[in-house]
Amino acid sequence: MGNESVLCPVCRGVLPASGKGSYTAVRGRLIVSNGYCAGGCAEVVEQPVVDESQVRTQEMARTRPVEALGVVVAR
Repeated sequence: MGNESVLCPVCRGVLPASGKGSYTAVRGRLIVSNGYCAGGCAEVVEQPVVDESQVRTQEMARTRPVEALGVVVAR
């Protein structure tokens, strides 16, 4: 068992084991030194790239109705 196969590539925490036979002394030392992976790391890495112009357009569309009412929006 290589260390890389049990470590999360993002946070370097130990991934959950597939069975009780997977809990070895090496895995135990890694859990003590690195902790467990809390999960959700893959989702953070795989987020789609967002076009900044789309984000600005959406933000502007949300603020226009408020500004049209004469309300001052602090930025």
